[in-house]
Amino acid sequence: MKLLQLLSDNNNPNSMANRFRQARFAFFNKLYKELRAEHPEKTLRILDLGGTTSFWKQMGFEDPNVEILVLNSSYGEALRGYDEVDSRFRLIEGDACSLEEFTDDEFDIVFSNSVIEHVGSWENQQSMMREARRVGKRYFIQTPNYFFPVEPHFHFLGFQFLPYSIRVWLVQRFALGWYERASNVDEAKELVDSCQLLSFRNLKKLDREASIFCEKFFCLNKSFVMYHGW
Repeated sequence: MKLLQLLSDNNNPNSMANRFRQARFAFFNKLYKELRAEHPEKTLRILDLGGTTSFWKQMGFEDPNVEILVLNSSYGEALRGYDEVDSRFRLIEGDACSLEEFTDDEFDIVFSNSVIEHVGSWENQQSMMREARRVGKRYFIQTPNYFFPVEPHFHFLGFQFLPYSIRVWLVQRFALGWYERASNVDEAKELVDSCQLLSFRNLKKLDREASIFCEKFFCLNKSFVMYHGW
């Protein structure tokens, strides 16, 4: 577990995962500062799909002239790190694939970190991308790479390439990554189905106009950031 925390615990400032997250956010901050320079007085509005308030605090995001709406399928999850004194944040429970409560171009930025791989089917992933483009003037969406050798949720070499039945069997019999061993086959299927990784080709199918930034680990693409409208 200590090795797992050192490699993958985003809450551990010394972990490899946190270093990648910090570097990724530095890229976002570069784009954001360029946008801020264009609109120095404007209150910028950010919609964070599937995020938490603690993420923004861990990243040291300090712009006071911003409104961040954190949308999560679990209100309790969105509350992680919430400080009611920080008036920049609003929290809402909702579905990232169906943002009917928002109008076109309502937000200056739609942001999402490691979420689109968890919304379910390919159709759901397409819906999330369509909604992100519709409600946001620009977006910044990160997701792990399907072809990176180690599956990032189960921390198992080549897990995503195995037949579905083998993945379900493994999850039933072993605690993998951050997941406890599934107690039955239905729970195992639910865990396996909850992680649908995307390839570079998949991302281009989601939005052919998007730019894609590749995060590297020893010359391999560890994850991707899709961004558009900047």
